[in-house]
Amino acid sequence: MAPGRTDVPDVPMVEHLDRGHASQVLLAASAHSRLTVIGRRRHPSQLTWKLGPVAHAALHHVPCPVALVPHE
Repeated sequence: MAPGRTDVPDVPMVEHLDRGHASQVLLAASAHSRLTVIGRRRHPSQLTWKLGPVAHAALHHVPCPVALVPHE
């Protein structure tokens, strides 16, 4: 999160560490969020757009807007 803090210092960011299944922890943590940001790996094929189980669960169940950010 360090690069984000320097690039956009006016945007509040909260780090949270919890144990459990990633999808369940994410859904619980985003219950009162205004935006949930999730990193996703780029798929080797440019012709398909595949999501992992955590991103898929977030898009279908998180009660706020979700931003999927591709990364290498």
